[in-house]
Amino acid sequence: MNSDSGHALVIGSSMAGLLAARVLAPHFGRVTLVDRDRESLNPDPRKGVPQGRHAHVLLKAGADILEQLFPGLWVDMHDKGSVEVDLGADMAWFHYGVWKSRAHAGVEMHCQSRPFLEWQVRERVRALPGVEVIADTSVESLRYDRERGRVVGVSLRGRDQAAEATPRELLADLVVDASGRGTATPRWLTELGYPAPAEDVVATDVRYASRVMRLPADLQRDWKCLVIYPRAPRQTRVGYIFPNQDGTHLITLAGYCGDAPPLDEAGFAAFARSLPRPELWQAIARAEPLSPLKSHRLPSNLWRRYERMARFPDGLLVIGDAVCSFNPLFGQGMSTAGFDALALSDQLSESGAAGFAASGSARRFQRRLVAGKRQAWILATTEDFRYPQVTGKRPPGLPMLNWYKSHFLEGATDPVLNRAFLQVLTFQRGLDAMMTPGVVARVMARAARGSMRRLFKREAASSRAMPS
Repeated sequence: MNSDSGHALVIGSSMAGLLAARVLAPHFGRVTLVDRDRESLNPDPRKGVPQGRHAHVLLKAGADILEQLFPGLWVDMHDKGSVEVDLGADMAWFHYGVWKSRAHAGVEMHCQSRPFLEWQVRERVRALPGVEVIADTSVESLRYDRERGRVVGVSLRGRDQAAEATPRELLADLVVDASGRGTATPRWLTELGYPAPAEDVVATDVRYASRVMRLPADLQRDWKCLVIYPRAPRQTRVGYIFPNQDGTHLITLAGYCGDAPPLDEAGFAAFARSLPRPELWQAIARAEPLSPLKSHRLPSNLWRRYERMARFPDGLLVIGDAVCSFNPLFGQGMSTAGFDALALSDQLSESGAAGFAASGSARRFQRRLVAGKRQAWILATTEDFRYPQVTGKRPPGLPMLNWYKSHFLEGATDPVLNRAFLQVLTFQRGLDAMMTPGVVARVMARAARGSMRRLFKREAASSRAMPS
């Protein structure tokens, strides 16, 4: 099998599926993307991406991956209206009871709506030689060769196909499941005689509501993005304002642990006013609504541990949210989909398409994905566990880790600490960047000063309470 032969089939054409198709195309003669949504000639929200109407960020590492796969993408995106934001200078971010440093951080983010970004990527993938999109079609099951223990294709059903009609069979040398959190692969595996993967679940019950608005032309602001986070566990409410590519802004309100923003005008406004800071409400109080309020719910962080399975069929790969989906309030999904695409690209570069014909190659790939998900999982779940209502297996040492992170994040008024935080958040550096000697010294000094202030306050209160 070489670049002139072989057929790879990708289930799902959201970001993970599109990036998979991009890295598969040079190695397979044909790449087929199968998607349940109808084709659209415009960058409209898609039914298959219900969270697409809500706030999304593409973190720095993810943006760099897209530029690597599609050279010139961001120049073109900015020409079409995408907004570049320095996460230090241009984002007003209230977090852990403080405003983070507004000094230039050298950590950029590109802002636009999720449908617009995905559509631009989709158009580039569709233009690749050998790539075909089959829209308005669902995958009913996997085709399986029991003698070889190998997936050899799928059964397809078009939306307009009668329920009693026989599904169409489409053979493939490699099937990639990028169908998202609602993937059917665990069920398909059990139907084929394999165990379903174990799951790590951290249940947060995050609920959010969003709408597009036009901010007042005379609004006095020194930010391009505004983010207001709660301080766990006492507060649960979150607010975002992000610019779109057309001069409008996306406003998203969210709540932890089932604290849902209402979908009526008065309730949405009251929720905005209840945030830990008034700036978001002040920005939207006179804003013009341009879309209806839309809601979404994500019940949990979920990691399906395919890499731990003792048996896994060859010819099948699982990527993106179909493997691991995170609390959306941390904005990690599209970037980690990029890491999965790079892992696929690396394995193809090492052994070519023919390498996936080898026994055990699919299991090796699933293990390869773990490194690209571990940091995102730790960042999301350790913060979520600050809420006692959140359920899941708490890692050893969590209280000490969160004590340190609290002081680290409270210290983000310091440009040095904020830059280190942003580099970790955007995957430019590993978690060890929070523990370098210089960073630890700054964090511990701030913690010590805070302890002394609290001690002095207690002593002063005690002195005032003593009888004369």
